[in-house]
Amino acid sequence: MDYEVELTNVAEDSYDRFRAKAQTYICRGLHNHSAVRNFYAIQKALDETIPLDPLNPELALVGHLSFLYILPLGQVSITYTINEAKPAVIVQTIARTINNEGMRQWLNTGIENGELGPLLQSLGIQPSLLKMQVNSRYAH
Repeated sequence: MDYEVELTNVAEDSYDRFRAKAQTYICRGLHNHSAVRNFYAIQKALDETIPLDPLNPELALVGHLSFLYILPLGQVSITYTINEAKPAVIVQTIARTINNEGMRQWLNTGIENGELGPLLQSLGIQPSLLKMQVNSRYAH
């Protein structure tokens, strides 16, 4: 079963930035530029990869964060959650990949013990599907 893909406002803004940056290089005929490759990887993930297998256990975080999935795409990562009732994939973020294990551990610990709750809420990130704001302009 294919899942509908929806972007939060944060993810949509990121998608638009990646698209605009790629477009500048496409217009110059630089179709192999990393910005173009990154955008095409994002587009393929949103159109094909995520809707077909969003519950891939290899992409899920663990523990209190098991509701989050991260799809690495080389230089870019897509973070998403699942709304099983719809069924839909809710893309939370599209961002450059950070391969820093210390940062990941700090983030996981801070979320699990509640220290980062206020910070995440100030950024519009809620660890609950019930509180998510979805912009459905991009629908698969």
